[in-house]
Amino acid sequence: MNDIVLVALIGALAGLISGAIASLIAPWINWGITKKKIRLEERIKLLKEIREIIISEYEIHEKFTKGLALNPQIANQKKYYPSAITYYDTLNKHVQFQRLRPFIPSDTINILKKSKLLSLDDRGSALGEMPRPYEELMQYLSELEKEWDLI
Repeated sequence: MNDIVLVALIGALAGLISGAIASLIAPWINWGITKKKIRLEERIKLLKEIREIIISEYEIHEKFTKGLALNPQIANQKKYYPSAITYYDTLNKHVQFQRLRPFIPSDTINILKKSKLLSLDDRGSALGEMPRPYEELMQYLSELEKEWDLI
């Protein structure tokens, strides 16, 4: 066999092997990049939705509390407000909170579970200021954003 033909065959075989490897690796790399991008977008969306839920629940609670302040005799009637409702109860009904719950530290979950909506001790603030349990959760969301490299 001629040396030129041998060199051509070796070059063709090397090109074929490297092309086959590249055709298998390129989609895998592209899939990894796409997967990371989708995970990043989902995390951004989740944190945005959780913040909106916290603000919405806070506003509902604030309106109710202001109503009680204007009409204190309603506060004495248990049928209008079950006093055992916690901040955790109000958030746990949302799917987004349930998705995020595994990432929330147990200390923050315990604060949400122990804090009653109408307890002034748990509020830690006057009307117009976000209650401490919601503040704790919002603070954790900011920390989670940094941990997930979203900001």
